[in-house]
Amino acid sequence: MSELGDKSIINLIAAQLLIDHKLHSSSVHCSYYSCLQKMHDVLIENVGYSDTSLYAESSRNKVGSHEYIYGKVYENMVARRANNSEIQAFSRFFGDIKRHRVNADYTNNVIEDTKSNGALVLAKKINATLAKIFEGDKK
Repeated sequence: MSELGDKSIINLIAAQLLIDHKLHSSSVHCSYYSCLQKMHDVLIENVGYSDTSLYAESSRNKVGSHEYIYGKVYENMVARRANNSEIQAFSRFFGDIKRHRVNADYTNNVIEDTKSNGALVLAKKINATLAKIFEGDKK
């Protein structure tokens, strides 16, 4: 497993530890970044991008790195002819966890355990879908 894959797993563990210690906003942050790292990882390990090329392309296209990585993953899911319901669920779940992360990181709202637990569940679903679609043929 790559370093990004390891970081993704570590962020899931950290999210659970933060929930256990009632640090809900930070937990949401870790859940979100676990997904982003997993997406980045599958693009490098299973699609053939390099870390450098992903950031260079996102800068050249004037797109934020998170949106660019999401777009490339989505595009490659379609190219792999992934199950349409899985692609739609991935897209919906990622939009949901992104909204949770923006709320947790940038608003004055209190983040309750239901939100942090929900973000962790979303992260696990997203990461499992990514593994199934991109890593399934490696097994």
